[in-house]
Amino acid sequence: EGEPYGEICNCYLREPVPYNGAGDMILKLDEMCNWVGMPHATTDPRFLNMETERRYREAGSHHPQADRSNLTYTMDQIPFKQALKAREVLVVYIKYRQNSSLQGSVRGRITKGEVVSFRSALELMRMVRMIQV
Repeated sequence: EGEPYGEICNCYLREPVPYNGAGDMILKLDEMCNWVGMPHATTDPRFLNMETERRYREAGSHHPQADRSNLTYTMDQIPFKQALKAREVLVVYIKYRQNSSLQGSVRGRITKGEVVSFRSALELMRMVRMIQV
């Protein structure tokens, strides 16, 4: 349906994390930061009610926790097996998680190898949705 989909590879996780849609990708990137413990969020997430908070915390506890000492490949490498199958490879560097959002940069064929910074998860989502799949 024109939405991006694929797998997110992280150098501290043994298995890629699948996503379906730009919104799901952003949420999974944020969740993966929690698993790895970096970068630290400067604010706690808010919830519509206690039940949604409970479900969020419970769901997060069932995911594979990453260990920063468990480096499976270096950050400059792209997992070759996944990259060969991909229509597009986009390298996302999350530098900060301030103001309940993500800040960082992206690089890939779509950027012609240039590093393009993003100031919020919404801005990153807009960039990703503009990629033709």
